Amino acid sequence: MSTGLVLLLTAYVVVVLLSSLAGGALPWLVKLTHRRMELGISFISGMMLGVGLLHLLPHAMMEQGAISSIDGHGDHGGIERIMLWFIAGLLVMFFLERFFCYHHHDVPVVAEGPSAAEQSHDHDHDHEHEHKSSHSHGASCGHGHQHEEGHRLTWAGALVGMTIHSIIAGVALAASVEAERQGAPSAGAGSGLHLWGLGTFLVIALHKPFDSMTVIGLMRVGAHPPMRCHVVNVLFSLCIPIGVVLFYLGMRGESSEAHGYLAASLAFSAGTFICIALSDLLPELRFHNHDRIMLSAALLLGLGIAFGISRMEASTHDHADHAHADHDHSGHDRADHDHADHADHDHADHDDHSGHDHADHDHDDHAGHDHD
Repeated sequence: MSTGLVLLLTAYVVVVLLSSLAGGALPWLVKLTHRRMELGISFISGMMLGVGLLHLLPHAMMEQGAISSIDGHGDHGGIERIMLWFIAGLLVMFFLERFFCYHHHDVPVVAEGPSAAEQSHDHDHDHEHEHKSSHSHGASCGHGHQHEEGHRLTWAGALVGMTIHSIIAGVALAASVEAERQGAPSAGAGSGLHLWGLGTFLVIALHKPFDSMTVIGLMRVGAHPPMRCHVVNVLFSLCIPIGVVLFYLGMRGESSEAHGYLAASLAFSAGTFICIALSDLLPELRFHNHDRIMLSAALLLGLGIAFGISRMEASTHDHADHAHADHDHSGHDRADHDHADHADHDHADHDDHSGHDHADHDHDDHAGHDHD
């Protein structure tokens, strides 16, 4: 592993750690409203959809194509394998949500005063109907606030679900960086600043505070002391580098095996991203009838940023491909090898052959036979 790659991954991990810690501290520092939470979630979900469909999944297809070129034959089942890994990632996150119901991004209701519930759902205008729907949805996932036992169960489920989710996010970050590093132009790979995996990094860094707010919010509801909340948040933040390390521990073996491992990791990560994004977006259609234009605009903005990052990456790869084509075909292969060797060998031999056959045998013998 090169020094530049280590420094880039370290910088990414440090920023994600700080983002997670900041998210855990926000409930004590900033007044969070339902509208602000929903706008942020819509924006990040749009980015997550774009990164999953425009970055992670296409890179998985490219890695699968590299396996076919290494093996020397077409891989007809390659696309199917990629899609199976994609479905596996989606189902893993789906069942985590179904059995642990950890992915609940809403303003936590902390019983600190008679107006706490009202403050936590302050929309700056009246949305009583939507509040009731939101509370009903939360209760169905075990987020009710009537029983202390329910708080403990919710806290345990959030801890398990968020831990697995964060480790998978670390794998996704490392796989994205590695895929772009391998696709970078070889001439410039060792110099300059390379922001490989930028889209995946931004999604994780922006989404991480909401995960931390979920964990810390549920702990506050359960009357855990602030110091314990911060310690848990720090430990929870370390799951991202654990995922990065786990990915590179598995990135070994022959070239085809490494490409297969990377392709599977990218496709699996794409499935998890799509599931997370949809689990945040789809409840809006049923439980949030307010701010439809603003929420839709936030979604499209996030999707547009992901598309822009994808196009920037594609233009870099296209430039590398053109440079590679110019070097190989005009500079070396065609001029120096193919044409020179063909001219020196093939045409000379054919000239000698034609002179020998037609001059020595056919014409002389035929002429002597006819005249005698």
